[in-house]
Amino acid sequence: MGKGAAARAELSGLADIRNGTDQAVSALVAELFAGDVRLSEQSDVYGLVGRVGTVSPVSGSYSFASDNSAPHVVSQGELGGLYRFALTQPLTLPARSTVTLPFLQPALTLFQPFSRLNTSFQPTDTEGTLQRAYRLKADQRLPAGVVSVLEEDRLTGQASVGELAQNTEFVLDLGADPDVRYSRTVALQNVQRGFLGGGSRTYRVSYTLRNEQAQPRRAEVREEVYGSQVVLDGKTAERSATAVLLFDLPAGGSVTKFYTVELLQ
Repeated sequence: MGKGAAARAELSGLADIRNGTDQAVSALVAELFAGDVRLSEQSDVYGLVGRVGTVSPVSGSYSFASDNSAPHVVSQGELGGLYRFALTQPLTLPARSTVTLPFLQPALTLFQPFSRLNTSFQPTDTEGTLQRAYRLKADQRLPAGVVSVLEEDRLTGQASVGELAQNTEFVLDLGADPDVRYSRTVALQNVQRGFLGGGSRTYRVSYTLRNEQAQPRRAEVREEVYGSQVVLDGKTAERSATAVLLFDLPAGGSVTKFYTVELLQ
């Protein structure tokens, strides 16, 4: 079970089974495969694909009388690197219809709502808004697909994810967060010139984040710095380095943090 926010969040996997024909179709046996299934004469298929047996057209329309009458999807284990699922009972699809069935109910071992900014270094002042995001980790493998986020039964965003192994951390970006703004200032602190040209410049980069929400907010800024040699907060890296600033923003308050970087000219 998850701790803290993870214990209050749920993650469910849903499979859409579509009938694109003009007739209702009945499948007595059906399997779904989660993973990367490569077909020889067309593009790769990611996510859920299926195999059905004993398929026959039926007349008229069809609907489930209740949730208990709808077939469920159960795990059948691993097969050649893919994960296999099977329907628990026959399924009938009306013409031009889609039936959505639950097939996964993983436990979240990590769930963290936060705001974030991913950017690259530039020696000019900037300002703007952060992005709404969720950091998650599940206790079982997840297939590729579109993740829909609902809060209080309202859809608040969607994001696509690739296939993920068990206990792999991933982040969902859900759009701009206008209530969390940033102001970024850059100050040139030092210029060193070499005897044969070149030299270096040292900058102090400051971020001030303000939270207009009525509750505290976690925020994260990641700024990529590129150069032949980068000295970030006293640590030297070749070609690139990442400044990571973590903020615990109070409700209606602001926090300022900074980093220093030296770039060879």
